Formats: sequence, C-alpha cells, structure tokens
Amino acid sequence: MQDSVHAERELRRFRALAEQTTDFVAMADAQRRLLYVNPAGLALVGLPADVDVSTLRLTDVVAAAAHERLEASLAETVRAGVWTGEMELVDRSGAVIPVEEVRIAHQDDRGVVEYFSSVARDLRERRAAEAARRDLAAEQAAREMADAAAARLRGIVDGLSAIVWEADARTWEFTFVSERAEELLGYPVRQWLGDPEFWGAMIHPDDRDAAIHYCAQSTAERDDYDFSYRAIAADARVVWLHDVVHVVRDADGAARELQGVLVDVTERKAAEDRHRFLARLERELQPLEDPDAIMDVVADRLRTHLGADRCTYAEVGPDDAAACEVDAGDVLTSPVLKAGRLVASMAVSSGTPRRWSASERELVTTVVNRCWETLQRARAARAVRESEARYRLLVERATDGIWLVGSDGRFIDANPAACAMLGYSRAELLARTAADIVRPEYEPRLRDLADGQHVTDVWHARRRDGSTIQIELGFRSTVEGHWQAIVRDVTQRQRAEAERAELLARERASNRRLTLLQQVTAALSAAVTPVQVGEVILGYAAELGAAAAMVVQRSNDHLEVLAHRGVLPDLGDDDPFARVLRTAEPVWEGPRVAVPLVLSGRVIGALGLWFDGEVPPLSAEQRAAVGTLAAQCAQALDRARLHHAEHEVAEVLQRSLLPAALPDLPRLASSARYLPAATDSQAGGDWYDLLPVGESTVALAVGDVVGHGPSAAAVMGQLRSALAGYLLDGHPPAAALERLDRFAQRVDGAAGSTCACLTLDWSTGQLTWALAGHPPVLLVDAEGGARFLPGGAGTVLGVTRRPPYSQASTTIEPGASVVLFTDGLVERREAVIDAGLERLASAAGEAGDLDPDALATVLVATAHDGDGPADDVALVVVRLIPAPLRTRLPAGPRSLRTLRRAVAQWAALAHLPDERTEDLQLALGEAAANAAEHAYRGGDGTYDCEVTRAANGRLEVRVSDHGSWRPVPAENGHRGHGLRLIRELAEELSVERGPDGTDVRFTLPPVIAPDPTKGTLAG
Repeated sequence: MQDSVHAERELRRFRALAEQTTDFVAMADAQRRLLYVNPAGLALVGLPADVDVSTLRLTDVVAAAAHERLEASLAETVRAGVWTGEMELVDRSGAVIPVEEVRIAHQDDRGVVEYFSSVARDLRERRAAEAARRDLAAEQAAREMADAAAARLRGIVDGLSAIVWEADARTWEFTFVSERAEELLGYPVRQWLGDPEFWGAMIHPDDRDAAIHYCAQSTAERDDYDFSYRAIAADARVVWLHDVVHVVRDADGAARELQGVLVDVTERKAAEDRHRFLARLERELQPLEDPDAIMDVVADRLRTHLGADRCTYAEVGPDDAAACEVDAGDVLTSPVLKAGRLVASMAVSSGTPRRWSASERELVTTVVNRCWETLQRARAARAVRESEARYRLLVERATDGIWLVGSDGRFIDANPAACAMLGYSRAELLARTAADIVRPEYEPRLRDLADGQHVTDVWHARRRDGSTIQIELGFRSTVEGHWQAIVRDVTQRQRAEAERAELLARERASNRRLTLLQQVTAALSAAVTPVQVGEVILGYAAELGAAAAMVVQRSNDHLEVLAHRGVLPDLGDDDPFARVLRTAEPVWEGPRVAVPLVLSGRVIGALGLWFDGEVPPLSAEQRAAVGTLAAQCAQALDRARLHHAEHEVAEVLQRSLLPAALPDLPRLASSARYLPAATDSQAGGDWYDLLPVGESTVALAVGDVVGHGPSAAAVMGQLRSALAGYLLDGHPPAAALERLDRFAQRVDGAAGSTCACLTLDWSTGQLTWALAGHPPVLLVDAEGGARFLPGGAGTVLGVTRRPPYSQASTTIEPGASVVLFTDGLVERREAVIDAGLERLASAAGEAGDLDPDALATVLVATAHDGDGPADDVALVVVRLIPAPLRTRLPAGPRSLRTLRRAVAQWAALAHLPDERTEDLQLALGEAAANAAEHAYRGGDGTYDCEVTRAANGRLEVRVSDHGSWRPVPAENGHRGHGLRLIRELAEELSVERGPDGTDVRFTLPPVIAPDPTKGTLAG
C-alpha cells in the first residue's frame, strides 16, 4: 500500500512539474502509444490542448527520417534503463524540430518495461544562441535560459527511479545529484557534493582503475558514452551501476561539464551472469555420461561461481528430509522434490558466516534440479545402451531364428540361428531376398507384408542345399517400413502333430467320458454331507440318461435313502437293487442297473439306475466309469461321516476353551455368540472374554488366532489367559496389549493374531479401547444409531519393530451397546471386507432397540447367507444399563401416570423386552396403587419407588410408604387382588408393615438365554 501511495505521489509530482516546464515532456507505453504530453509539448508539435493523446503513437510526433533511430534508442533505453541523445520531432506543418532528449524505461516487479518517460529540450533556440555566441548579451540570456531549464529538469528527474547528476569535467567534483542517490546507494547527497574523490572511492576496488581510465578517455574523445561498473553501497552491498554520460564542451571543444544518469542494474547483471553460468554449465554437462563426473562438475562449477568453500550434491530419501532442511549462516541447502517426494539435495558452505542472497538461493535451486535431471538422463541413456546390448546378446544366443527384412524384400540382418536353419552364412543370407528362400506361392504374402499386415503362419522354406523345411514365422512390421520375423523350424513338430491328430481322434471319446467323471470326482471331493454326496451321484446318473436313480446308505441294520430322482419302481426281494446289497456284485442286465458301494470289503450302500427300454446303453468303458464312480462314492460317504464326527469334536473343543457363561453384572446386559466355520471341521482360533476388573469396571476382549486345529486352539487359550491376567492386574487396554504382544512373541503360532481389548466403567460410561490389527469397535447408541469408533488401531501381535499400541476413549450413555467381533462376521466370499462392515453397521442400527441377545441374533443372521460363515465367528454385545430408578411421588391416583412414564423411559434405556416391561408396569403399578390408596387416610403423603437391575438380570422392585394401611374388610368385593397379581408375576414377594410404614419388595425373573457356545449368552 505504501509503495502504491508513493508511486501515485511521484506521478502527481511529475505531472505538476511537467505542466510548469516549457520543455517537451511525454510518457508512452511499451507499445509506443502516447500516454501523456504536457501543454508545452503539445504546443511544440502543433497539437491542440484538448487533443486525445491516447490515439497517437510516438511515430506521430517523431520525424519520419528519425523513426529508425527512434527504435534503436528505445532498444538501448530498455537495455540500459536510460538513454540520452538527440532526436527530431515534427509538428503538424511538417517542420522538423531538433531536440535533446533524456528517456527512462520504467519496469514492473518482474523486470518488464511498462512505460517510458521522456524530457526533450528544443535545440533550435540553443543552436541559434550558439550561432550568436559572439553576442555577449545573447550568450548570457541563453545561459540563464539553460540554467532555468536545468533547474526545471532537476525537479523532474528527482522523481525518477535513477540518479541524475552533473559534475565538473575537469575536477570530477559533483555539482548536482538527485535525491534518488541516497535511496539507491545509501549515501546522502551532501556526501556526493564537494568531494572530488567521492566517485572513485565509491567504485569497487576491482573496477576502480578501469572505470576511471575509461571515463577519462571517453570524456576526451566522445560527447556521449556509457559504461557499467560495480560500486560499494553505504551498507557494504555490491551494486552494479550503469552510467550514461553526456559531455558539455566549451566553444574550443574542451570538456566543461559532465551530465549523467546512474541506473541500478544489479539484478540484470546477476541474471545475465546466472544465464551465462547456466549455459556454460549445460555445455560442460552435455558430453558427460558418468554420474560421478556429472556430480563433480556441477559441485565444482557452482562452488567456484559462488566463491564458496565446499559444494556437495547427494541423492537422498524421505528419511533424510531433516538433514536437507539445514540453512545455517554458512551453509545453504536446496532440496529436490519430485511428485512431492524428496529425491536429492545440494549443500553449499562457506568458511565464514555469509548472508545468501535471493538470487544465489534461486541459482542453487536451479542448479540442483538441472543436476538431478542430467543424472536421470545419463542413467536412462546408460540403461538404454545396456538394454540394447542385452537385447543384441539375447538375439545372438536365441535358439529361434530372427531376421530383419527391408521394404525391398532384402535381408538386413539375421542371427546365427536363422543362418544355421537355412544353411547360409550371414554374409550369404544378407545378399539374398526373402523371395529366394520361400516357395513361389508365398510371394503374394510377402507383398501383403510390404503393406504393413501382421502375419503368423507356417511356410515352406528352401535351404541352401535345396531341401525344404517347414518354418513357423511371426511377422511384424516396423515404423521404418521394414518387417521382422521370429522363425522356428517346425518340420519335426508338424510330423509329430500329424501323428498326434490320429491319436487325438481315438482319445477324444474317452476324454469326454473322463471329463464328466472328473467333474463328478471334484464335486464329491467338495461334498461334506452324505446328502450332498448322493446329489452329486444322481447328477451323473442324469448325464447317463437314467429315467430314475437312487442312492442308499446302510446304517446299522436298516437302509437310509440319501437321494433319489424320478419315479422309483417297487423294490422286491428279486430286484437287482436288493440283490446287490446281498451279494455285493453289480447288476448290468436289463433296464435296472445296480452297483454296490463297497468300502474295505464291506457294502455300505448301493447306487441304482433305472432306464426306459429293454437294455441300458452302457458300454464296457461306461461300466468301468460307473464302477469307479461307485468306489469314489463309497469313499466320499466315509469322508462325510468322518467330517461330521470331526466337526462335532472340534465344536466341543472350542466350547471348552471359551467362557461357560458371562459374569452377572449389575449395570451391564451382555450376550455372546460363537459360530464355527461352515466348511472346516477343526477347532478355530476365535475367542472372547468378559471379566470384572474393578468395582464398576469390566474388561472385554475378542481375538482371532491364525489357522485352525488343536495348535490354534492351544495358542488361543494361552493368549486369552495371558490377557485376562494383565487386565486383572489393572493394566489399561494399550498397556495390556503391549504385554500380550511380548508374550505372543514367545508363543509359536501366535504371530499375526489379532485382538480387541476394552474397558468400560458403568458408573461413568467411560469406554477405553485398543486394537491389535483387529476390526474396529461398533457402538450402537440408545437412539439406534450405529458407528465404528475411530482411533486405538495398532499392529497385529508378534510383529517386531512396530509402533507402540495406542488407546482411545469416549463416554457412552445408558442404553448404548458395544459390539466386539472377529472378521468372520463381516467376511463373505468374493466381497471386500468394507462392504461387510457397512452391512453390519446398518443391521445394528436397525435392530439397536432390541436387547443384547436379540441384537446378537440379528447381527449373526444378517452377516451371512444360508451357507454359514466361511470363517469362525466370535461376537460379544454389551449394553450399559441405566442406574436404578428411584422416585418419590405424592400419594394419589394422578401419581400413577407419572410413575408409568418414568418406568417406560427407564425400561427403554435398559432395552427390556416388551413382555418384561409390561410385567414390570403391571406389578409396580399394583404396588404403587396400594401405597397411594391404603397408606394415608387423610389423603396427604408420599411413597417411594425403586427399580434396580441385579447382576443376574433380575429386576428388584421396592415400594415403601410412611403411613398405616387400613384393615382389609371381610367382604372386599372386586378389590384386594393386587398382591395376588404381584405373586403371579414375581419370583419373590415380601410385605413388611411397621409403625413407620409399609415396605413391599418383589423380584421379576430375568429373560432366559441359551448356552453362549451354542449361539447365545445373556448376562
């Protein structure tokens, strides 16, 4: 803002001065369009005062003969910043007006010229005055006029961004310096004036002698000259200055006065120097191919250019980012980032503290990036050369022939294998064309190749000795119009293929039979139940064309039909099916075919096929296939029996390793599920636990051990016991997992196990959890919203050099449910686990108002289809029950409505089943009604109600008053049934009357829950 105000003030000052001067003052933009001409200037070129100068160009006020000189002077102004010289203007009558002009180029922040400002003095009067110089009075008048013009000019140039000066040509003592001197170089104007040694002292020592010599020589020989040199500013900065000097001479030609403009060209010089350095560096790097040589050249040239002591380039990685950010007083570092990743860095250091300029920092950044790019090009070029060498070696050593043919059909190159295949030396082959080695009928195909077609075919080729071989060619055209081919001698292969074709025809029919048998065998391998085995066999029978089929299994002393299809005929004692069961011999004759299922010499069942017609169409091969199928069917039935037995054993083992029941807790309702994998008969590694660890704190854990079988179950038992011990010792979840991880590293088979561990304080609702590679914790709030809790995630157990486990915490409200589960609950075949997590959260949100046992049932049913889970599933649902309901109400009928509302709200937060809520409302209402109606005869009084969920899930209810009940009359009519109703609903009822009132207590039973290891658990 200050710069803008300053610029505006300078512009107003410039225009104010321009309005007063009699000289020509103008401003024009970089496109040569006039922006401003002062009144004296308009009058000088004969333009009216109200003319719109924006419609004019510089060439409109400059004589046509001077247009070329005008462009040259503008270019010099852009280069030097200031130009001083003579120019010819033209007025409207065409008269040429010679002027002496001082022009300055004004640049923006980027160094681009925005506009030119110009002050021109009409030389006609001066020249006339010089012609009449002999006239002393005229000379004096001209001098006074020149002095006045100089004063006006000084006022104008003081506002320009350059130093305008005048000096005595004989003593070099400054007689005038514009106010910009102090702003640009820091020396006050008074220091410039009066000291003939000042200018020389200001020049840089390395440039002083040359600048003074050049200035003295040019002053003696020329009227106008310019030169550049370095100067030392008042703050010790080195500044490049460009000085444009005009020499004013006496009548005898002796230099009397020097007039000049000093412009700060430091940035331009730095840019030119940087450009020359970068161009020279680029030329030196072009021929280099060795990465070490490239890095050495870049480091040495940059060090020399900056005058530094040391320069180092290094390729780094993300782990070195901290080291690359060092920017001390004597060290300048510049990193290279590619795609947001740190790849290299360059460090430049000086022996002493140094203030690095912005241009030096920019140069180092440019150089380090060019160095990195040059290294990449060099390495890429080397990789290409190495790849070409490997390709050439591969071609030379290839066992297949490879050749390259030009667009004229002549061989360009061929590898040794191609030459050996055709019997030619390489020189002989390259002297021939492709038409020389193929049969005439293939020549049209060669013309197709010339049109750019791709061909893969088998041709007959002529060898050098005249023999013919069959070659397999793969042709592909190149961008140069050539075509290349990979050639293989397939003469023996073609002969062998002809022989195989004959065998293939004989084997095809057999393969069709075997294919069907293999499919059935594969299906039997996947069948895990006897019924599934029977269904597979019946499918094969349908392929044989049987109208009906049946598979039976002998179980103890009776037969069990496993599967059947079609309408089965009556089976008598003479039926082939019954005969096979007795004799263990197959029956192939007639429309009924029966084959025994024999295992270890014992008939365990039979396969029966019924065909329409007299004789079944079974050949000897088909009979052998059916016999083989029957043997495999017998083995599959035995595998199914063993699988069922193993599955039961595994399930019993798994249940024995899980908690028999969840503990009874006063403020928590809980439920658990364990489901074994549907397709695995071995014990799994999924587990859960729930145990009190404080007066109001409970710990929950769910884990998953990798694998199945006894070893996985043993690991599971060790991890569960170890974690329980750590939690009982009072360790929070993250600390408990840290100890469990160290324990797991000493247990074979524990690596890769996952675990979710949390603690819940039911008195405050504080929930804290930590995860070891486990799915997140699911929270279902009292309103039914479900979300996965963020944070607390960590690495699976048994992994070395992992980050520490962390834990997260939140506070849950009464009625909220916490769900822990293993991944088997959310995994489905051919589906991502994220879809399973979304499905689980959606189901939990919809069923959030159910009690924990019902909620667990819904989650298990929703998570898997009818085939059951692909992996074991462990699930624990814990709900925070609200604190006991305690209220004091006035004795009266209206209080019962208030009581019912309070009980309904409490029951909703406790997620009591509807039937249990109805029992509670009915029993409590009767007890409260008795207290309200019978305790106080006068009508005033209060009674207290309390509802508490006990640790075993029972509801303990108490109603007490402070009055005395009226005696029950002998004839009570329809009244007096309240206590009887409470006895019907409650497990226990006690009524204690005393002088201080009556206390009624009763207990409602809990909801009965099944065995947790069989699917449910209620706490």
